[in-house]
Amino acid sequence: MFGRIIFFLIFSLGHLNVLSQENIVYEVNYINYFEIDNEKFNSYFQFTDEEIKERNRDVFTSLKEYVLFFDHEQSEFNYNAKLNNSQTTNDRIRQNGNEVVFHNNSGLILYRNLVENFALIPQENNIFVQDSLIPFHWNTYFEDEKEILGYKVKKATTKGLEPNTNVIAWYTVDLQVQHGPFYYWGLPGLILKIDVFVNDNNGIGSFINSYHYEATSLKKPKKNYKFQTTENAKILNQKEYDEKQEAHFKKQRKFESQGVDKRE
Repeated sequence: MFGRIIFFLIFSLGHLNVLSQENIVYEVNYINYFEIDNEKFNSYFQFTDEEIKERNRDVFTSLKEYVLFFDHEQSEFNYNAKLNNSQTTNDRIRQNGNEVVFHNNSGLILYRNLVENFALIPQENNIFVQDSLIPFHWNTYFEDEKEILGYKVKKATTKGLEPNTNVIAWYTVDLQVQHGPFYYWGLPGLILKIDVFVNDNNGIGSFINSYHYEATSLKKPKKNYKFQTTENAKILNQKEYDEKQEAHFKKQRKFESQGVDKRE
């Protein structure tokens, strides 16, 4: 499942009251990073072409930037949106006659609607899969507190999205919205940091120790920001998307059996 899935601005009390009363859109920037076991990484990719191995290492060791736009009712979580609002682009490397594709997911937006309890999960070609929000069962009975970007944050824990993962979240009740980075949401305050700890010996989970989302800034309200994910998007439910994928793979297999060269 790892293969698929894989603030310094203090507002016055007056600002907080405005946030609690109106659907003003705020912007939070996060960095995402992994902590990996290099020895296990090298072992996992020991039979892989060196160029592909190093590209994978870069994927798991480079910092990535994300941005979350949110109001009380909805949010959009976007990879590197401020640098690239295009659709996905692919980087292809040939290995032993096969083609390995590295995806650049700039422009893919994860949309969340708290009022109607659904998320739009981005795919390629402006397709979104609509599904219910994941119901995280948070444990908030902790006294642990610290400060992130001038905000006092509290600790909460839950099971992670992937098998054999556990999550520690740090959230602030000074901003009483239920949003957070990636798929995580549902706490009584904005999530400023997510730590996902991995205890898995299978697949790429074998060399990942943990991964993290950490807020680096909370910006002033976006007065003219408009949530646009649902506009001009092709929205499918999971069954429709699975059927579309199966039809695509079936067509691919037919071409392959006929010896058709599908390279563009």
